[in-house]
Parts: sequence; structure tokens; C-alpha cells
Amino acid sequence: MHSRMKIPSISTMALVSALVLIVPDIALGITIIPNVTAVTDMGSLNADTTPDKMLDGSGLSGANSTSFAGLHDDADQTGWKSIPGITKGFITFNLGGLYDLDAFGVWNHAQLNGDRGVRDVFVEVSTNGTDFAPLAGGPMLFARAPAAPVSSQVFSFSPTPAAYVRFAVIDGYGAVNTGLSEVRFSGTSDAPEPGGLLLFGASLAGLLWYGTRKAN
Repeated sequence: MHSRMKIPSISTMALVSALVLIVPDIALGITIIPNVTAVTDMGSLNADTTPDKMLDGSGLSGANSTSFAGLHDDADQTGWKSIPGITKGFITFNLGGLYDLDAFGVWNHAQLNGDRGVRDVFVEVSTNGTDFAPLAGGPMLFARAPAAPVSSQVFSFSPTPAAYVRFAVIDGYGAVNTGLSEVRFSGTSDAPEPGGLLLFGASLAGLLWYGTRKAN
């Protein structure tokens, strides 16, 4: 009498499929985080220097949306500048979801021989936008940008869960206001990619059909 081969349960096979199909999508998702938005209590010099100007890639040459490469100009309309007399305050970045944040790049403002740029800073992160904690390994100072075009200063650290990043700006390099030309963040999304979910769904449906057929 021949022994029958034991077939793994549907739940076990589904779990293996989930690991195979979804985890690679997450693991390979480390890139520049898209669609980041920002608000600040330091105001904006005018309508051409709002916080979104340091997130839209304007003023960058030789760059793409998936790197910290590129040189930035010092034009008024391609970066953020605070209201005159304000050199201290908060800039809060909304990453648009939960990420394992591992790096960010800053192109400091080069106007007035770098006097316009942010100098002393304290970086915090949050998963809910309310409770912030210091970013371990985060910088305390952004380098001066004495002349345009400006390259990025990149800060790397251990992956840290974050949906929001806050720069507590302590001071600038001497101008009556301060600003940043560009900021970009890198991290791995904690949410599975849609493609992985679709493949998982199709695989699970197939396994259920197979199990039903075997039972009959």
C-alpha cells in the first residue's frame, strides 16, 4: 500500500505566497519619497518662495526624481524663504505615508553668499504628526552654501519609522531671513506595493480553487 503525499494546507501555501510576492516589492522600494508636502510657521517672503518650492525640483539641473544628484541655483522662485525678521521656527514635512526613513538631502540657500541658508537645526520624526521624537543620527547643522550652483548635503542614518519629519530651525547664517533651496527624503514604504497585492490576490484565489477541486 502506497502512502499518500501530504499536501500543505491552503493557509500555509497562502502565507508562503504572500512572503514571496509582497516582501520583494517592499524590499526593493528604497527610493526618493514622492509627493512630499511641507508647512512652516516661519512664513514665506512672497508667493514665489512658499515651502512647496523646496520640494518641486525647480532650480535643479542634472537631477532626476530618484536621487540626491543635481546642482541648485539661487533664484528667488526656486526655493523657500521665510519672512524677514524670522530665522527661527519649524518646517514640518508630510511624507504622505509611513516609511522606514533612511536618508535625506538638503540643498541650502546660496543667496547673499550663503547668509540666507539655514544653519543650526534639530531634526525630529513622527508617525502620527502629533508626537515627535529626535531623529537618532540626525544632523545639528546644515553646511553653508557660499555660492550657486549648490550640491546637496546628504544625511544617512539607520532606518527610522516616520510619516512626518520636522526641522526645528534654530538660526541661519546671518541674513534677516532664512531659507532652503531643496529637500528630498529617502525611505522604504511600510505599505505593500499595489502590484504585490494584486499578485497575492490572484495567487490566493488560485490556491482556493485548487483546494476546492481536490476536496471534490
